[in-house]
This record gives sequence, C-alpha cells and structure tokens, in this order.
Amino acid sequence: MRYSFKMPPQDPKSIPQYLTKEMFEIAQAMSLPVDKISLDPQHRAPTKPRLGDVVCADGTDWKPDGVGGGFFGYFGGVWVKLG
Repeated sequence: MRYSFKMPPQDPKSIPQYLTKEMFEIAQAMSLPVDKISLDPQHRAPTKPRLGDVVCADGTDWKPDGVGGGFFGYFGGVWVKLG
C-alpha cells in the first residue's frame, strides 16, 4: 500500500479524526515490505553525505570511482561501488 495525502477537512472539529486516520495509513504504508526501490541517477555528489547513504551516480557528470556510474554507498568517508 502506498500512502497518498488527503486534504484536511475544513471543519476544525473533524481534524483530530482526520489526523488519526492519516497517521494510521502512514504507519501501515511504512510497515509493509516493498519489492523494489528506485534511485534517480545523480549528476553530482551529495553536498553532505552521511554514513550509509546509497546513491546512483550517472557516470557522466559524476564518477565516484573515476571510471563510471552505478550504485555507491558512503562508508568511511568515501563512496564505495556496490555493484
């Protein structure tokens, strides 16, 4: 299940019920397994990488390994090719 935002009600009295339902749907969507993730190719390194970040380098504008693109993880202060 994917979460889709719904506009809040106009009536302030309906907001608590709306928030409860929205939070339940968000929690449900976050707890379900997913069959894939999609990463957009990046054309430059993130400005503030953090340990464990995973990115898809485009291999044209940004080549973390100096050779080409692919999937890279940020570990020990460097980008490591994942595959």
